[in-house]
Amino acid sequence: MRPVSPRPRQKSILLLAIRSFLKLSRLSPIILVAAFVQCIWLLYDQAFTSSVKHKLPKVYPKPTESSPLSPFYSDPYNGPARIFPKWGQAEFPCGDVGHQSSLKSRTPIDRGFLYLKEMKSGSTTLASITARISRNIAQRQLHANSTSACTARFVHTRARRYSERQLDKSFMWSVVREPVARLFSKFYHFEVSRRGVEPTLNNFQKFIGNNEVNDYAYYLKSLSVRKHLNPYRTDMYEAFVQELINGYNFLGVMERFQESLAVLQLLLGLETQDMLYLSAKTQGSFERYNHKCVKIQPTKITQPMKEYVYTSSFEAFVEGDVFVYQAINRSLDMTIEQLGKAKVESTVRRLQWAQRFAEERCSKVVKFPCSDDGSIVEPNDCLAADIACGYQCLDDVGHELASNAEFLQVL
Repeated sequence: MRPVSPRPRQKSILLLAIRSFLKLSRLSPIILVAAFVQCIWLLYDQAFTSSVKHKLPKVYPKPTESSPLSPFYSDPYNGPARIFPKWGQAEFPCGDVGHQSSLKSRTPIDRGFLYLKEMKSGSTTLASITARISRNIAQRQLHANSTSACTARFVHTRARRYSERQLDKSFMWSVVREPVARLFSKFYHFEVSRRGVEPTLNNFQKFIGNNEVNDYAYYLKSLSVRKHLNPYRTDMYEAFVQELINGYNFLGVMERFQESLAVLQLLLGLETQDMLYLSAKTQGSFERYNHKCVKIQPTKITQPMKEYVYTSSFEAFVEGDVFVYQAINRSLDMTIEQLGKAKVESTVRRLQWAQRFAEERCSKVVKFPCSDDGSIVEPNDCLAADIACGYQCLDDVGHELASNAEFLQVL
């Protein structure tokens, strides 16, 4: 789907500019001229360059209970994409081996294993996997001790933080989530679960409006490595998105979680045990926040919320993210084709078997930051905050897999 150009709050911005012009007319001539030029530019932009003015808004049918959450994927995608290549260096980009406590660091680096955390896109689990890979590689390939880890980062930050990374000594990756699902998850997590806000359409719309500066074209702004990509230049989306995906060694898709992990494993030549994890945050459980345990409320999309999603105004809000999401989905398809679909499917089956085995063995014995009844647990079995919980139990499981006859027969 080729994006439809948005102009969020354009009329209000124009009116504000005119009012400002009238007020500034009492001040110096230089300021007056500058304000006049700005007003002329805004008028020109609205009258001649805004595609909103010249395009009819797309009309979506009223959704039913069985309608998909996002109506934006009916047209075939023909935009930019790429095949993510296998890591071409002889050794894993380990950076400097240090104590595993260094995994908590947030200081910028230009080498090592870099995972960019995208808000409400499985980032706690994926950070845990990043930490596990870093520990395992240091201990297995570099023969470091059991408390060592490669240089790694997993923080919520803009990708420009790593714009100077050494391409032959670093591996940068991330995972995106379907944009509409990400917004609802963010609303329920931060507003409903943490603040006790009622999950109504009105409150969701307020949340969208209050977070427009962060969430409008979120992926374009957060994932851009080389430079700031202007989200309002929709005529440049194809070039922007191509540049964005070219800046990474791998980008995966949350809705294709197992496939994404399998591809990451194959690109880096990792072992199944490197990809194991235990989820510290699941719907209905508790998370530690503000010195207490808060229950994670399940996301429930009401019919009025879905009807709001099926509007051209909401499409204008998420279209940039939808375009990025489609590009990464297509890139994942192309990479799987390059690696061999049968090989990826076999890797997925082995990952699923090992993950079930790990959860059966570890879930009931590991101490998470919050108990099942919402009490704080100290000390717990996590490496850092709620990252890499149960890492010692998973180490034991990883050693067992090497000699587990049933696992070895999984093809």
